[in-house]
Amino acid sequence: MKHETRNSGFELLRIVCMLMIIGGHIIMQHKTAFDVKSADFTTSLFMRGAFAVAVNAFILISGYFGINFKWKRLLKLEMQTLFYSVLLLGVAIGLGWHTINLRKDILLFFPVLSKQYWFITCYAVLYIISPLLNQWVASMDKATYRRLLVAGAGIIYVWPTVSFLFAAPQFINDSGYGIINFSYLYLLGYYLRHHYSDGLSANKYWGGYFCVIILLFLAQYGLSSLLGFEFTSWISYNTIFGFGGSICIFLAFKNMTFHSTLVNNIAKPCLAVYLIHLHPCIWSGFCEAIGVSCFHGYRYLLLICVLPIVVYIACAIIENIRTSLFGKVEEGVISFVGNKVAKCF
Repeated sequence: MKHETRNSGFELLRIVCMLMIIGGHIIMQHKTAFDVKSADFTTSLFMRGAFAVAVNAFILISGYFGINFKWKRLLKLEMQTLFYSVLLLGVAIGLGWHTINLRKDILLFFPVLSKQYWFITCYAVLYIISPLLNQWVASMDKATYRRLLVAGAGIIYVWPTVSFLFAAPQFINDSGYGIINFSYLYLLGYYLRHHYSDGLSANKYWGGYFCVIILLFLAQYGLSSLLGFEFTSWISYNTIFGFGGSICIFLAFKNMTFHSTLVNNIAKPCLAVYLIHLHPCIWSGFCEAIGVSCFHGYRYLLLICVLPIVVYIACAIIENIRTSLFGKVEEGVISFVGNKVAKCF
C-alpha cells in the first residue's frame, strides 16, 4: 500500500508514538527522586506507563502492512543513521557536550552494527528476516497461527510479568528490547490485518488503553509504596501492560479512518526525529542545557506535554534541510550500491 493512500490514522499513530517516546526520554532525564508522596514521582510513574506502549505499536504497524524487503530501503536506513550519527557527534563536541574518546567514538561510524540506537539495530534485523517471517505465516492456517500467537503471548509477556513481580530470573532477559519481541509483534500485526474481524469502535479501544495504563499505574504505585523503593519493572515492553496497551492504541488509531495530506507529511520525518533527539552524545547534554531536572510540579507535567512537540518540529526541520541538501546524492549512492548488492544475491 502506498504511503499516500494509507489510512492517515496510522500516520497519526506514528506521530503520537514518537511524541510518547520523546516524552519518556524526558522523564528518564528528569531523574525524579523516589517519594510516593511527591507530585513529580506520581507524574513520572503515570506518564512513563502511558508512554510505554509506543515502541510496540510501531512494530505492530510494520507487521500490519508487512515489510517488502528491498536492499535499497535497508541501505537508506543505514545511510540516514550514519549521517546523523557522525554529524551529531561533531555537533556535540563543538557544543562541549561530549569529550572525544576514540575507542567509543569510532563505534558511531558503525551505528547499526554497534547498536548505537538499539531500536534501529533491532529493526534492521527484523527487516532482514522479514521475508522468512512472511513466508512462514503465509503457509500457516488460521487455527495454527492463532495457537502460535497465544502460546507466544504467554511466554513473551505473561511469564515475564510474573517474573518481574517476584524479582525472578527472566527466561528472555531483554525486557522486550530484542528481536523476539519485535518478531512476535510483527507476526501479530500481520494476523490483525489478515485474520482479525474488528467489530469494535475506536472509542472502545481507547477505553481499553486507559484502563491498562491506569491499572499499571495503580499496581506500580501500590508496590512502590509497599516495598519502599521505586517499582517500575512493569513498564518494560515485555509485560502484559505494554503488550495490551499497545494493541489497544494501535486498534484505536486503525479505526480512526481518514485521509490527511498534512498528517502524512508531518509523519514522514518520524525516523529522523528519533535519530536526532536520541543521539548518544546529544540528548543528555540537551536536557542538561535546558535544565530539565529543574522543572517540578505542574511545570514538570507541562514540560512532558510540550517539549516533545518542540523537539519533533525542530528535528523535522533539520531532516527537511538534510533531504534538500543531500537527498539526490543519497539516492544516487543508494541506487548504485543497491544494484551492486542485489546482483550478489
